[in-house]
Amino acid sequence: MPDDASLILDRLDATTRAFTRGPFVLQHDLAMLQSVLRAGAPEATIFYAARILETLTAEAMSRVGLTPSASVLSNLDQLQQFSLIPATSRYWAHALRRMGNDVRHLLRAVSEIEARQSVLLVERWIEWFFCRYRVGPLAGAITLDGRPIFEEIDRNLRDLMHACDSGTFFTRSAEQLSPAAIDALLDTPSVPAVIGEMLLDRGRGEPALHIIDAALERFPVDARLLQLRALCLSRQSDPECLKTAREILEPLYDRHRQDPEIAGILAGVYKRLARNDPQTWMSKSHRTYLAGWKESRQSNTYLGINAATTALWLGRNADAIALARAVEDVLLGRLKALKPYIPGAMQAMSIWDRMTLAEAMLIRGDLDSACATYQSASRDHASELENIAVARKQAESILRVLRPEMDCAAWWTGQAST
Repeated sequence: MPDDASLILDRLDATTRAFTRGPFVLQHDLAMLQSVLRAGAPEATIFYAARILETLTAEAMSRVGLTPSASVLSNLDQLQQFSLIPATSRYWAHALRRMGNDVRHLLRAVSEIEARQSVLLVERWIEWFFCRYRVGPLAGAITLDGRPIFEEIDRNLRDLMHACDSGTFFTRSAEQLSPAAIDALLDTPSVPAVIGEMLLDRGRGEPALHIIDAALERFPVDARLLQLRALCLSRQSDPECLKTAREILEPLYDRHRQDPEIAGILAGVYKRLARNDPQTWMSKSHRTYLAGWKESRQSNTYLGINAATTALWLGRNADAIALARAVEDVLLGRLKALKPYIPGAMQAMSIWDRMTLAEAMLIRGDLDSACATYQSASRDHASELENIAVARKQAESILRVLRPEMDCAAWWTGQAST
């Protein structure tokens, strides 16, 4: 192993040092990561960091009885769907995944700053897998002294990432960040993209757009930043915002049809446009959701259930039922696989997966099971009032098609006869 890695390897906790998966040996890749980082080879640094992410993500899947995909995106999505990774760990993992794709597919040049960021990102993923993953090794620390593996790497950025993980970064409005603080975020496109996404998930679209637009001034063609800007705009009811979002997303979708998130956002824009012009836009929304569902090999249930719902709204009931049944089968299959490893697997599912399961039951006509599933998800996620309201609005729109005579409010509370 390279001599310049010996100090790092000597500090590794025994569990971390001993990890292997097939031909992959973690301590070897950490040694190589340190070596190429010190040699000033940013592409190689990001490659090794992304390779560690990919391997540990596959191992995380295997530990709950799921067959890992060849796609790290798919594996991260499945871990997310069952609430097996915290939100911030998911954000950082996807940031590293995108860096790795950029290097692997020669999509753009990368900098030494990004290489250092990739090291911090993979360090956080290693720490999650070995210390916090509920079916992982559950080690006390990844190093013998409890300090970070690469403690010499940019401490300001490390502190910022800790602030994001703890939520303290979001205790003040992002619009009020000083110019120097904003500037520190903008050395690369990755960090502002993650922070913008975090703000969006907290319902804070205006500060998210503030940071994303500042980053786009430096990185005007970055696909992730453009995608997030379109997402910000798509959540506004103004027709001009929806038009701008569509103009951003359609070229991205043409280049990245394998990206389920771009497909989902674009289809959602079409669905919102259909409120005023259903004849033009609802079919485009359905086709985009359906193409994304097929592109994901029928694994992305968000795309699948929306393909089912838009088919129903288009009057294609048989297609809607078939899609809903396929989505339900995917979700129930995952539950079956997880039960031996995760007690209370249904309760471990995210609110959106449980609402998706309920929506699939509703579309295929099992109103009693759908109502019970909606109610249990709402009880278990009682604090997520906005998400519950969105799911309820969607359910009522479906029920008006299936059973226009039914009192939707009474049905939602379990007081209507089916």
